[in-house]
Amino acid sequence: MRTNRTIVGQRDKQEKASERLMARQKAKNKKIISVIITVGVLLVLFMLAVMMVREWMRPAEVVVVQAEEYAPTVEILDEDSSGYITERMKQYVGRVERDFKDAGYKVTRAIIPAGKTREVDIYVEGRTEYYKMNLDRGTAVSVEDAVRMIEYLSERAIAPSYVDVRIAGKAYYK
Repeated sequence: MRTNRTIVGQRDKQEKASERLMARQKAKNKKIISVIITVGVLLVLFMLAVMMVREWMRPAEVVVVQAEEYAPTVEILDEDSSGYITERMKQYVGRVERDFKDAGYKVTRAIIPAGKTREVDIYVEGRTEYYKMNLDRGTAVSVEDAVRMIEYLSERAIAPSYVDVRIAGKAYYK
């Protein structure tokens, strides 16, 4: 029993069969609409995923970049006298020449030592020493190390016979 109420309370509304059927039909329609919307959203997401995968799988446009040719202007001497100076050596000397020019120095000659295939000795104008460089190392970093050594040796009035800049970030002189 409910408190503070009389037994003769309000009666619950009696529901007709047709109203019950209509309520069930509305609930069924809501479920169908929600399923259709969900399937539609999933279909759109699937299509977007397929389009993205196709975009990723499409071969990229191939861009051919022509490497700059650096022809050396200085004489390259081969101490082996084999006369076999590779194109890679010529390109390396040309790049070294360009990098020294950018730093304000001029290369006078380049020598490939006897029995060495990856070493090039570079002579700079106004300097008595030569600089040992390695073909496997970038020209810009090698020249940067050489320029630092030129400044170091000039400040201290040291006149070595050669400077080795084949190791990254280090230089040795004798």
